[in-house]
Amino acid sequence: MSSDVMISIRNLKMEYLVREGTIKAVDNIDLDIYRHEITGIVGESGSGKTSLIETILRILPRNARIRSGKVILRTNRGDEIDLMSLSEETMRRIRGRVIGYVPQGSQTSLNPVQNIRQHFIETLKDHGIHDEKTIEESYEKLKIVGLEPSSVLSKFPHELSGGMKQRVVISLTMALNPEIIVLDEPTSALDIFSQRILLNILDNIREKFRTTMILITHDLPVVAELADRVAVLYAGKIVEYGSFRDIFEKPLHPYTQMLIRSIPSITNFYTKSIPKPIPGEPPSLLNPPPGCRFNPRCPFTREICVREDPPMIEVEKGHYVKCWLYARK
Repeated sequence: MSSDVMISIRNLKMEYLVREGTIKAVDNIDLDIYRHEITGIVGESGSGKTSLIETILRILPRNARIRSGKVILRTNRGDEIDLMSLSEETMRRIRGRVIGYVPQGSQTSLNPVQNIRQHFIETLKDHGIHDEKTIEESYEKLKIVGLEPSSVLSKFPHELSGGMKQRVVISLTMALNPEIIVLDEPTSALDIFSQRILLNILDNIREKFRTTMILITHDLPVVAELADRVAVLYAGKIVEYGSFRDIFEKPLHPYTQMLIRSIPSITNFYTKSIPKPIPGEPPSLLNPPPGCRFNPRCPFTREICVREDPPMIEVEKGHYVKCWLYARK
């Protein structure tokens, strides 16, 4: 593993067991997360983005089963740990202290009967930090997200706007000084103005603290602005991976190309170009199509696409695509 790779995911498979059968939510995923970078994971709703993160963090519901794979974490101290082999108690210490998590809909994760000061105290004490001076110092994390501790700590969640609550949750995550922060759809419930504030904050955190981040979103403009590298997820599989320039300036996979063309933009407004939705529906992961999972919606489908799952191919250095159009076969 390269010394720049902080998390290395190999052959990761996770399934949900439901009454109707088995949902293959994370299917044989390989992915590298690089130190001090923001990695964006994008895709339509139901593509497996949140399931992938919950598998890595091992915060899955009871009907989930991790079938195979390794997730090797290389900490800033140089320790190499397979997260899939840890006991729950050890994994619990990793969550928060090493990997901070801002969940989807995090504004509703605040306890309505506790003020923000109590949230900080409870978060730190839950991780074994009882020193009053350390707890007091943690309040300064609110300044990093543009909030003044003197005016926010005494407030209850209902007294804060949606954008302020989102920033409080990020500051609570940073209170434990994690090496990695995972953000699941951090802008989804925010207005445009609050989104802009949040994006600036995340960019500043990356620059000031050199924090490694994983950004989960369906909002491609957010990823285009923040991410260093991007993984495109479709039906539980990564179909393309590369730098943000690779993905947005020269996308290779038909799904990535169609996903980008489906986004409204200012350019489209002035050129009278109409965004084109992706035809069809994402496949059911209870019974996914054979071969390439995108083949029922792909305009370039060939016989081999229906018959065999394509390999991940490195077309250019660091730019990978899972598509038979680029295979020598």
